[in-house]
Amino acid sequence: MTRRMMQWGVYKVTLLVLLSTLSRGDLPEDDFRIISRQDLLASDSDIFEDKNAKSFSQLLFDVARDQVIVGARDALYRLSLRGLRQLERAEWAAPAEKAQLCQDKGQTEEDCHNYVKVL
Repeated sequence: MTRRMMQWGVYKVTLLVLLSTLSRGDLPEDDFRIISRQDLLASDSDIFEDKNAKSFSQLLFDVARDQVIVGARDALYRLSLRGLRQLERAEWAAPAEKAQLCQDKGQTEEDCHNYVKVL
């Protein structure tokens, strides 16, 4: 076996170990940072729902102003920190020409919305 083949084998093993660690995660089952949806629903936690919204993706906790800013698909929400009451909702859909350009580039209609990611 040549030196180059041995090095390649070491790289492959290292890559496999790294990928298995990343995909599995090294978090213990009782990690306090992880809570299941069932546990949340069973608790007395406050819940915010909007039947017209999808893909709540970003949260910004503004403790000084007692609010949470939430980015979603085509919308931005301002909620109270205590109780998660909706204080304000702003529609922020992608302009029609941008959505059409997105679809012309081969994306699905579902992918061509404004997913608010930066708060």
